[in-house]
Amino acid sequence: MGNNFYRDPPLDLVGINYELLHAFYAFRRGAPLEKYLMEKKGSIPGYNTLREVLTMLKEIIRDELMFDNTNPAIILCDPSLEKALNMRALHVCEIRDLVSAQLVRVTNEMQSFLQAAFPPPPRADRGAAPPETSSEPSTSTSQLGSQQGSRIRPEVFEDKGAIFRIKTELLTVLAREPSFPTGKVLFTHDEAVMLLARYVLWKRTLFFDPRNVKMAIIWSDPLAKALGVNSFHKCQATALVRRHLIHVSEAASSVWVAVIQRPPHKVRTEVKAGAEVKAEPEVKEEAEVKAEAEVKAEAEVKVEVEDAADSPAADEGLSRLLASAEMCGRCKRQLLRLLRDLGTGNAGE
Repeated sequence: MGNNFYRDPPLDLVGINYELLHAFYAFRRGAPLEKYLMEKKGSIPGYNTLREVLTMLKEIIRDELMFDNTNPAIILCDPSLEKALNMRALHVCEIRDLVSAQLVRVTNEMQSFLQAAFPPPPRADRGAAPPETSSEPSTSTSQLGSQQGSRIRPEVFEDKGAIFRIKTELLTVLAREPSFPTGKVLFTHDEAVMLLARYVLWKRTLFFDPRNVKMAIIWSDPLAKALGVNSFHKCQATALVRRHLIHVSEAASSVWVAVIQRPPHKVRTEVKAGAEVKAEPEVKEEAEVKAEAEVKAEAEVKVEVEDAADSPAADEGLSRLLASAEMCGRCKRQLLRLLRDLGTGNAGE
C-alpha cells in the first residue's frame, strides 16, 4: 500500500480516524504506560498501532473490573493504572488522548515498511468510525440517558420555554447548595442543568481530581443516590439531569405558580376566607371581655377584703393574708365568704 495509505482514498474524518488507529508508534522514553503494559502482558512489541495499545488496555480494564458498574463509561483506575495514566478516573472518550501523549509516530520510511509487513484490515464501513474507538462522548451519554427510559421527546428539552419539575430525591439534594432559589419548584431545562453544575462546583474539593476536573467522583455524597451513579463525566451531566425531569404543561405550570406563591394559611382556608375574617374580631372581642371581667373581679375582691379587715368578726391576720395571697378572684371570694360565716357563727355562740 505504501504512501497511498495516507492519500487514497481522500481523507475525511473517518479516514483520519482510521489512519491514526492503524499507524505504527513507539513509546516515548520512560513512558509509564509502557512499563505498566509490560508488567501486565509480560512483553509487548517495540512498535504497535494505536488500536493495538487501546485493545490491550481495554482487555485489562475489562478483566480487572476497573469501571463504575453504575456508569460503565467511566474507568476507575487502580493505583497502578492511575500511575500509568496520571489520572484517577476518566471517561472512555478521554483514554485515546492520554495514550497518544505517551506515543511517538515512527518515521515515514519505517511506517511504509511496517505497513507492508503488517497490512491494516480493510475499512469495512466507510461511513462510520469503528465503535470501540470512537472518541465522540455522545454515544455513551445517549446510552446513559436511555437507561431510565425517559418518555419526554428530545424536542421538548430543546424548547427554551418548556417548564419542568425536578424529581423530589434530586431536588432535595440540589436545594442544599447555598445559592439555590428557595421555594422555586419549576425550572427550564437549562436552569435544571445549571443547578447540578452549581452543586458540583460547591462540592468541588470533594468530587474533583485536579488532574481531571471534568470527572466528578460522587459515591460518598447523597448526590450519588439521587442520580443513580457513583461518578460521571461533564459530557454526561445533561443526560443525567434529563432522567429526573418531569415536563409540566403550560396550563399546569400556571396552577403550580399560583399555589406556590400563595401564603400557606391562605391556601388552607381559601374557601372559608370570608368566615375567617369575620371570626377574627369576634375572638379578639371575647378575649378583651374576659380580661376586663378578671380586672373587675380583682377590684371587687380587694374592696371586700378591706371591708372584712375592718369587721370585728374577721381575724385581722387572716384578712391580711387573704389580701396578699396569689389566687384567682373566685377563690378569694369563696375564702372570704367562709371567713364571714365563721365570724357570724362565733358571734352567735
